[in-house]
Amino acid sequence: MKKKSFTFIEFLIVIAVIAIIAAIIFIAVDPIAKFRESRNAKRWTDVNKILNSIKVDRIDNGGAYLPRVENMKAGKIYMITDGSSNDCDNQNDYCASNVAKETASGEYCLNLSGLVSEGYLEELPISPNGKGNWSKSMTGYTLEKSQNGIITIRACESEKTPEIWVAR
Repeated sequence: MKKKSFTFIEFLIVIAVIAIIAAIIFIAVDPIAKFRESRNAKRWTDVNKILNSIKVDRIDNGGAYLPRVENMKAGKIYMITDGSSNDCDNQNDYCASNVAKETASGEYCLNLSGLVSEGYLEELPISPNGKGNWSKSMTGYTLEKSQNGIITIRACESEKTPEIWVAR
């Protein structure tokens, strides 16, 4: 009686085919790219959420912005915070649009916690950590007000995409 079995060559061919199929599946799924896309999607949602809450607050208050937004210097970029930081330009290495250089008073930290206390935001959005380390005291989102009152909200970081920003 003759026994049938795999030869060593056949065994290597099966292993090679399985490895090729696994590589194709891994490339198709690419988990790192999915994580980047997920973080960018959250950033897009957050910048829209912040801008919408500022605009709704302005409508509810008869056309006036929050006092801190109203008193901003036009053309300067401010880091959005909860008010617990005075050093808002120390993450500029990770910001696509640099926050204005600080003075001792932390004047380019923009405390928007009023949007939370007034009910316009559930909580102050915090950018997902990429290269920067973001928290409530430095959210990873910036605000700029132009001379004619246009508000621009930016995410400091974006991964493998152009800068994330909205303006109105």
